[in-house]
Amino acid sequence: MKKHVLLFLLLSLALLSGCVDNGESGGTTILPPSPTLPPSPTAPPPTATAAPTPTTTPIPSPAASPTPGFATPTADLSAFFPVKPCVPPSTQAAPIKGLNFKNAPTVLLKALNSGVRPAALNSLLHSAGIGNYPLAAVGVDLNGDRRQDVVVSIFDPNSKAKPPQGFMLFFLCTKGKGYKQAETFLEPVTSVSWSAPTIQFAKDLNADGKDEIVVASAHCDAQGANCVEKYAILAWQNGKLVDLLTNFPLQGITNAVAQVTDPDGDHIYDFVVTTGEGKKLVWKYQNGVWKR
Repeated sequence: MKKHVLLFLLLSLALLSGCVDNGESGGTTILPPSPTLPPSPTAPPPTATAAPTPTTTPIPSPAASPTPGFATPTADLSAFFPVKPCVPPSTQAAPIKGLNFKNAPTVLLKALNSGVRPAALNSLLHSAGIGNYPLAAVGVDLNGDRRQDVVVSIFDPNSKAKPPQGFMLFFLCTKGKGYKQAETFLEPVTSVSWSAPTIQFAKDLNADGKDEIVVASAHCDAQGANCVEKYAILAWQNGKLVDLLTNFPLQGITNAVAQVTDPDGDHIYDFVVTTGEGKKLVWKYQNGVWKR
């Protein structure tokens, strides 16, 4: 009997020793499982891979205008007197094959004599990348015969000057014979690289029944930031092109803006240039020329 009691006590002691050891002697205590928390709304799951950032392909900007930003937009390009077409007009506006800067005079003369209108020619020149801004071609009446002549301004896309160099072409209508290239205008060669002359205004400025062409030529520094501009008022007289603007500074005017105004309503216009400093210079028509 004593033997059985001793065995029971030893077994009870062993069980009690195991409980104490698990609770106090650094053994591993089995805890109830912790509740699973929902994932944070701001943090990605541990195994999630961050989505790649989409790559945006940059959109190329339009080609820069060959004329600097200070150039004056053409305000009035209509002839004061109505004119007749030189040749029967055509609505053709398809690209002219082989049109480039070098062969432009020959190709444009052929196009004009085939009936291509100045407005269509303007679009074709811009499409070919040689049409000057704001207007590459305009119909005018240079000699007062009431037939449409055409003035064209083009630039050389390979020119390194700022703005690029080029020239202005004058196509005169000859009765019954279509157009002929009458003259080419470009700035005289000096130490300054003047740009292709741009058409600023095409209008009868002195009420003589013939249109004059106000043209501007510019020159900028290598960065295209500091620019000067000079002007001419071109007219057809005695079978040739002459400049009726006198005393204009040969070196040009900084950041100039040009206007033609008729303050007294007599159809004889003043030519006004505002300098970059805000000073207004006025040329009035006197004895056949514009003088300050």
